[in-house]
Amino acid sequence: MALSGTRENGQGLNREVGGMKSFTGNFPAVRGWALLLTLLLGAGMMISACGEEEVPAPTTPTPAPAPPPAPAPEPEPTGPAAPANLRVTAFTHNSITWTWDAVEGALGYEGQFSTDSTFTNVAPPFIVLAPNTSQTVSNLSGNMTGYFRVRSGTGTSLAALTYSDWSAGVSGMTGDPPAAVPLSAPSGLDASDATENTVSLSWNRVSNAGTYEVQQVGPGEDAEWGAASCDGGSNVVDDTECVASGLTAGTDYDFRVRAIPSDTVQYSTSGWSSTAVARTDGTAPAQPTTPVTGGTGGGLNLQWSSTATTITWTWDRISGKTYDYVIRSGTDAPRMDSATPCAGDIFPDASSDVADTNADYTTASPALLCVRTRNPNDRSENLSYAWGVFAPAATDIGAPAAAGVSPLADSGKATRSLTWSGINVEGGFSYEMNVIVDRQRDDRVTATAPAGGALQRACSNGELLESDETDVMLTGLEVTLTRVQPYTGYLLCLRMKNNLGATNWVVPASNAEHYTAPGQAPRPTKHSARSVDDRDTASETFVWNVPTRANLNVPRGDGTFTDHYTVKMIVHPDRVDSDTDGVHDDRVARPTAATCGDTVFDSTPYDTSITPTAALSPDGLTLAATVPRSTTEVRTGGTDTNPTNTILSRIVSVCIQAKHGTRVGPWHVSGAEIVERQRPPS
Repeated sequence: MALSGTRENGQGLNREVGGMKSFTGNFPAVRGWALLLTLLLGAGMMISACGEEEVPAPTTPTPAPAPPPAPAPEPEPTGPAAPANLRVTAFTHNSITWTWDAVEGALGYEGQFSTDSTFTNVAPPFIVLAPNTSQTVSNLSGNMTGYFRVRSGTGTSLAALTYSDWSAGVSGMTGDPPAAVPLSAPSGLDASDATENTVSLSWNRVSNAGTYEVQQVGPGEDAEWGAASCDGGSNVVDDTECVASGLTAGTDYDFRVRAIPSDTVQYSTSGWSSTAVARTDGTAPAQPTTPVTGGTGGGLNLQWSSTATTITWTWDRISGKTYDYVIRSGTDAPRMDSATPCAGDIFPDASSDVADTNADYTTASPALLCVRTRNPNDRSENLSYAWGVFAPAATDIGAPAAAGVSPLADSGKATRSLTWSGINVEGGFSYEMNVIVDRQRDDRVTATAPAGGALQRACSNGELLESDETDVMLTGLEVTLTRVQPYTGYLLCLRMKNNLGATNWVVPASNAEHYTAPGQAPRPTKHSARSVDDRDTASETFVWNVPTRANLNVPRGDGTFTDHYTVKMIVHPDRVDSDTDGVHDDRVARPTAATCGDTVFDSTPYDTSITPTAALSPDGLTLAATVPRSTTEVRTGGTDTNPTNTILSRIVSVCIQAKHGTRVGPWHVSGAEIVERQRPPS
């Protein structure tokens, strides 16, 4: 084998073979040749021996081509991603704004608001069109916590969206409610058309007022403003007029009125209007009778007082003097009209020369005390005398009879008058009857209090009912009080007197005031923010407020709800087939304040089986009830062969009546609320 074109240098071999170069480094010659031969064979080169045929190098067969890979399976369809980063971005006293990150490809979003974190009770859904990514929920209460969640929707149209899962709910809270704005005071108050016991009042309507409170005050320096009685009932009215009743004939009265808001969060009660003055027709009642002459105080300033068992006389102390006195009663007593009842030698030695300036007598009544300063030379020095009498027995004042008061089974009427009977008074004295008026909120008079001096002061400050004088014993007297207010306690006080003294005031043996029936309860008003009307559910929840804070004629926050109020919910369909023509097209009569208690509402088509839950506080009542939606289709039109069937709405009214013991006030009814059928599934 010959190799041509070979050169060698001193650093190693550098040979060219067939135009190819090989770098071997500094190897000995034999190793160099062996390496070269190996490289040539590995490269598949043909090397012919001298004088021999060239033999082709063996070759590797070409492998068959691999089959194409199987196609990947179609991916399972997936919904859009749920919105991320849901958060509260703004709030006011009645709204909360939630914002979330946009979802790629979303045509819109659906949001849900709830007052609980479990989203058990949700409001109707909110639909937000892309690219918008926020929702404001309004008409909320101040300092209220709410929850919101959202999901995204993708698809070819808004009518057929594929929704993602709901995001996690995020809570938010409204801010403090703004300070309530006082309503404007009513203007144009007019008092006219007076009768002996009524005056007609009217005034201009006030924006945002729900009711009006009317007050009156009679003559006298110590007279105070008190509740008027509008048409014999409450002093809180819905309209802009009031016929003030129960007034005294021939008497001047001042009247005033103020507005009470229906929305007690946004507005507060107004100030009082300017006063209007009117005088009732007729003649004013007589003033208290002047006490009869019952003696002379003389130079000793003699006075007397008494309880039911003891008469006590007192007189002034004169320096250096002692006293003679004598007490005469029964057959030993002179005539009460005698001009000289202490004449003659009536002072026995046994009662002479006393230093005390008082004397008690418990034997009989009435009794006469004669007293003088002791002076042997002047048997009439400072001679004074006074007739006294025991206070009436408590049993002499019978229990009051109430006129015009209905039992609990009735619809309720105002108490028109109170009559006390069986009153006995002693001849020869004046008698006086006062009435303590307790406006219930003060609880000044109970079964056991006040007693002693407190009761005497309360009776003395009471309202004069009647006074007269008599020279003979009077038994079985009656006295009637007609100027009564709703839900007010009255206690009769009786005493006898003359010009030198008076008995203690005496009240009925029970020492208990008598209450008139409560007035009309305020009208229940729907609390829109707390009521829930989600037509995707099978029922609707209502919440009503009954504000009683400004109403003095109904019970307030004491006791339990059932002690003081009766509530009746009346539910009925909007229409019935009362004419039996097969079509439900006859309107159903709705209850009014005058008809709530009627038994007609206890039978078909009326349903009174739902009893609202109630809570009583000093601010008023809160009533809540859940009313199922109707699910029954009835014929409302069409023909006999092709009828039109409809699920009718239900109408809800709530009636409320105040009560105190067996006394009940007039009913009041809320506005009618409509419970529509459940929304059909989409």
